[in-house]
Amino acid sequence: MNKKEIFRTLKPFNWITASILTLFGIFNSRMEIGMGRVTINMFIGVPTYFLLAISGMLLVFWLQSLDEETTNDSKNPQLILIICGVFYSIALALAIFHSIVYDIGVFNIISIIFIGILWILTIYYGKKMENKSILIIIISSFSFSFGIFYGATLNRWNIPFYIYLFFIAGFSLQFSKDVIRSFKVRKNEEGDQINTLIKLYGPVKTQRIAFLAKIVTIISITLPIFLNIYNSTLYLIPMLIIILCVGIAAFLTFTLKLDEKYSPIIMILLRLSVFMAFLLFLLASV
Repeated sequence: MNKKEIFRTLKPFNWITASILTLFGIFNSRMEIGMGRVTINMFIGVPTYFLLAISGMLLVFWLQSLDEETTNDSKNPQLILIICGVFYSIALALAIFHSIVYDIGVFNIISIIFIGILWILTIYYGKKMENKSILIIIISSFSFSFGIFYGATLNRWNIPFYIYLFFIAGFSLQFSKDVIRSFKVRKNEEGDQINTLIKLYGPVKTQRIAFLAKIVTIISITLPIFLNIYNSTLYLIPMLIIILCVGIAAFLTFTLKLDEKYSPIIMILLRLSVFMAFLLFLLASV
């Protein structure tokens, strides 16, 4: 695994976008919360989740370092795991400081403990799994999308239902995008074709998984318009654009044979949908 491959695995851009989602989680749950507390949550909560996102992507890197099919040079999985634990521990310590000093409750700490348990289970089962491709996609998508939920935990314990839907939408959209990316042929240093997810499930089942994830995205994006979000009017336009883009992508995913010919149009539509989702989360909080 060369430097380019490591950069693509760690996805530093995801650290930033996950932090932005944390910010949106704070904005969309600020009802009856003073601006002083919102400001404190922004300055402490966002860096906290930034560290958690890094730990999540390091966990993904660790999983890939164990995958003999996608790495050919020597790695130190133990060192990667230690660094992952360091970032997680710093985030947990920062969350405890945030909770105690500013008296925001313990829901944020509970959320981080939940993440820690998820990381431990991933390590336990990741060692045993021969094909880790689906686990890699799940952890990567979770690390990206959970920020919006974590941001909401900083403001209140009774999190609005639409925040859960935002999290599900972000997760399913990112998950679908990563599954579709698996159809893109990759090659190792020997020139052999690698496509571990398709080896695990087969092309037809893999496409069905991506299709179902898109349907979940459409449902999760649509339902909040009927709930008590801050600005349903501004929410409506990006919502319709996302439904259109994801709907077309779902149709193409269902009808095309992506193992025979990869369609970049689907990925373009999903990337546009991710961008519009960020705009949607922002406008919903205005």
